[in-house]
Amino acid sequence: MNHWKDVFLMKRFGIDINWQVIFCLLLSLAIVTGCTVQAAGPGTQERKDATVNFELLKAPYPAFVDDVAKSMKQKGGSKVIHKNGHTYVVIALGQRPSAGYSVIIDNVQHSDGKLVITYEEKKPQGMAASVITYPVTVVKMTKTDLPVKVKSKK
Repeated sequence: MNHWKDVFLMKRFGIDINWQVIFCLLLSLAIVTGCTVQAAGPGTQERKDATVNFELLKAPYPAFVDDVAKSMKQKGGSKVIHKNGHTYVVIALGQRPSAGYSVIIDNVQHSDGKLVITYEEKKPQGMAASVITYPVTVVKMTKTDLPVKVKSKK
């Protein structure tokens, strides 16, 4: 007789029990139920660092954002704008000597009562057009009243 038939079919006076299968099922059940996540309840602390959902806007920007971006074009820096139920953060690198520079957002998170945006300046790889550029990026998120800190990842 086939082994699988012996395992899963009834024999003359009852069911043939495959203890290996039973053991594997019980072990799986113990692992699954032992690895559950418990909801935060009274007496637990809220996580201090939490990632924030955000969107990177592409040009053309809304007029009020574009005006701020243009004013920051030469020297660079960052500016926070609260408008229409959103918070916009404009990050400009200032004048750069060639194409290929850009602002890369590393992360946006709540940390110690502030909203921290970490960015990195991406430099050109290899040959780049010799043209003056003004790299800018705009982060859009749900409006926040928290202070916003923008920092470079160096």
